[in-house]
Amino acid sequence: MKTHNSDVILFIEHVARELDIACLIKYYLEQLNTTVTIVSLPYRKKFKLNKKNVKILVFPYCFSLGIYKSIISGCFDVTILNLAYEQIFQNINVELKAPKDIFAQNYVLHHSWSNHFSNYLMNYGVKQDNIILNGNLSYALYNKKYRDYFPSRIDLAEQFNLNPHKKWVFIPENYAAAFYSETKIKEKINYGIDPDEIYRYTEFASHSLKIVIQWCIDILKREDIEIIFRPRPAVSLDKMKKFFSEVNQDLPANLKIIKEKTVREWILASDIVISSYSTTLIEAAIAEKPIAMLAPIPFPHYIEAIWYEMVSKLTGFDEFKTFISDTPSGSFKSLECWAETEMMSKGNPIFGIVTIISHLKKKGYPIPKVFCKMPIGNSILSIMVTIFYHFRALIDNYRNHQSELMDLYEQDFFTDEDVKQRVERWKRVIEH
Repeated sequence: MKTHNSDVILFIEHVARELDIACLIKYYLEQLNTTVTIVSLPYRKKFKLNKKNVKILVFPYCFSLGIYKSIISGCFDVTILNLAYEQIFQNINVELKAPKDIFAQNYVLHHSWSNHFSNYLMNYGVKQDNIILNGNLSYALYNKKYRDYFPSRIDLAEQFNLNPHKKWVFIPENYAAAFYSETKIKEKINYGIDPDEIYRYTEFASHSLKIVIQWCIDILKREDIEIIFRPRPAVSLDKMKKFFSEVNQDLPANLKIIKEKTVREWILASDIVISSYSTTLIEAAIAEKPIAMLAPIPFPHYIEAIWYEMVSKLTGFDEFKTFISDTPSGSFKSLECWAETEMMSKGNPIFGIVTIISHLKKKGYPIPKVFCKMPIGNSILSIMVTIFYHFRALIDNYRNHQSELMDLYEQDFFTDEDVKQRVERWKRVIEH
């Protein structure tokens, strides 16, 4: 196992959401003589890290010290940067995603897309000095200068047996609650979600998804199109296929359930993007694709979000069919304008985050040694305490890894070679 020794360790939760961004950041930072190692958070046990010289740990989310206890243990004067890849919440998730402890509130630097999210963090105890307003990293990749990095429509058609000459309808689902286990439900209740609401939410999501699946089957009897249905990262492909089969055993050949490739790649290649209430609709608006929101059942108040009113809702099959067959132009404009104003107002966020990390390398914001479990002095007691904390951190790391539901991360393992290839691809695109 290779030992990594870098200035920056950048942790990834979901490959499809984060790895391309991380590799682009790595490319730019290495031009500035900053070394970067990219590590899988769910598969972190497979990476051997030398923490002695690391200056910055970059996490994909940070609500509390929680699972990061074992990662931080043993670091020296390390700065913690939370990229916070989820910043647009439904009402039901506002409490769930909030900073929970003194570590997240006082000793983590939080990357913010918008003033709205910055205010949200401050309302939950984060110091203003710990919030860095920069913009949405994912949206930056729709910039024309970066688009050659992604595979073409022809490449995707060949790989997934799609007809490039037909209309492609991309449906990235967000019915996560339809797949919640009892353990997951209890976990959310423990975080403060109302028990009645969470159970109603699972029923709403399951019923909605069944209707949408039937719409997809019915539209393919009338329209000669390709439908690419994408499960969200935390829903396994097997679970989604099983759900489809429970609705209808005989699925049309041109209804493809595909989890491979990124949402970004499918948005760029598709003609239309229709989703439940996934924020991928915002990305599609940035890419100036026709968009609409699936709403076969009226949304309960607890899943509402501030941007829903900017997207046309399809409440019945006839509306679904009409939108696909006679797609209106400009359906993305309101949402695009809002997203660019709210979350892209400070220039290219990729350049912004590279500048931020470079500055932190020179003049960081070290967390207190109590979180790193560093020895204070050379007394026997101090050394014994340090050994105890390091041993406990190893146990925590093992337990966390063993308890992870790895089917949630079925496509989220990557190797150093995967990272190297993506960085090289970015280099070719940028230096071309």
